[in-house]
Amino acid sequence: MLRALLFYAILFAAPLPGAELFEAIRNGTSAEVRAALAMPGVNAAAKDETGTPALVVAAVFNSLDTMKALIEAGADVNAANGVFTSLR
Repeated sequence: MLRALLFYAILFAAPLPGAELFEAIRNGTSAEVRAALAMPGVNAAAKDETGTPALVVAAVFNSLDTMKALIEAGADVNAANGVFTSLR
């Protein structure tokens, strides 16, 4: 139940600076995520407006390639949104 609520909160969240990264995670490929990470001011440790780290968003969307791209770019695998980390 909590995972489903998190999924919908992430899916319908409003954009923030670096929103290109979250858009790529939600709708794109790992190549699009890598392209977003190459943009000025965007980093793998970014959090969305709900406080959810990019890596957790990728985990919610079950995108292993995207998670790998974020980790290679320096995402913290232990970062959490208060409830979930990318590992659970």
